[in-house]
Amino acid sequence: MKLAPLTALVLICGMTAGCTALTEPTNDTGAELAAAHAAKVSLLDAVATAKKHSDGTPANVDFEEENGIYYYEVRFLTFDRSETVLVDSATAEVPDVRSEHYASKSLRARFGNMRATLKGAKVSLSGAIQIAQNKAGGAGFETHIDDVDRPDHMIVEVATANAIEPVTVKLESVE
Repeated sequence: MKLAPLTALVLICGMTAGCTALTEPTNDTGAELAAAHAAKVSLLDAVATAKKHSDGTPANVDFEEENGIYYYEVRFLTFDRSETVLVDSATAEVPDVRSEHYASKSLRARFGNMRATLKGAKVSLSGAIQIAQNKAGGAGFETHIDDVDRPDHMIVEVATANAIEPVTVKLESVE
């Protein structure tokens, strides 16, 4: 099952402390916002469901659509591969689990570093989601690491009443 991503992540560093993530629509952002509001399964519940299907470290979540159905695509990192668990945003069913071995030693090292940082972080993926939701006052639906080589910030996209609000959360401290 091949899913098309709905948004691309762009980082902008400016007057605020650190970098801020902005979403640049590659599809109808209004439809994505409506789908995020309509999701019966929360981002936190999707991560909890996906954890039952992988022994890896949760790294990020994409919110994607295929044939009118929205899925949380939860990515986990293990020693030698990444695993992706699809969770239906309406039913919490898991229609697919994919595994991809790292193609080279350099990728294994790069993602191994990211996995080690995430495992040792003071704030977990679920914790980053909770912090972002509290800051923005909405429901999170997608997450990203802002720099794979230095995974010290998590960006959580939160659906508020009228917009998609990207919130940056430091993984080394509770904000």
